[in-house]
Amino acid sequence: MRIATYNVNSITARLPRLLAWLESSG
Repeated sequence: MRIATYNVNSITARLPRLLAWLESSG
């Protein structure tokens, strides 16, 4: 479960940057 938690935290940390990238490229 530690790996799953790490993945969730990584995705959550990158989500704002991902959304900003989608807006800029879209």
